[in-house]
Amino acid sequence: GHKVSQAFGVRRHTATEFAGWILEASERQGLEPELLASLVLTESSFRKDARSHVGAIGPAQVRPEYWSSFCGSSDLENPAENIYCGAQVLSHLLDRCDDDTGCALSAYNIGPYGEEKQAGLRYVSKIDRYRKTLRDQPL
Repeated sequence: GHKVSQAFGVRRHTATEFAGWILEASERQGLEPELLASLVLTESSFRKDARSHVGAIGPAQVRPEYWSSFCGSSDLENPAENIYCGAQVLSHLLDRCDDDTGCALSAYNIGPYGEEKQAGLRYVSKIDRYRKTLRDQPL
């Protein structure tokens, strides 16, 4: 939580609350915590009630109509379940992309069959910058 708070200017209480969810989801899905934290920052700026114009909800901006049955979750409004589902989706996309993080992140952003390649590249670049900032942050 401290690293997230320092690196991204997130309130300490919020960063600490999210850290538990991010660390657990990362561990269970075999993801780097910095990657998942950077995804949550990019998707929602650590807001539990974030909503997009296309229907994505929560901190990881998961689209319930596509992913709730995949994740086995009936409550993606719950931030812990939302982050865990986002981690499951990202892990699945990494498998589909032969562990190519850029490919998986782009698919997470624009969809696995998305045509907006430039938007996907900008998204990957943003997450990469956040990951580096978080990795470089001392404990």
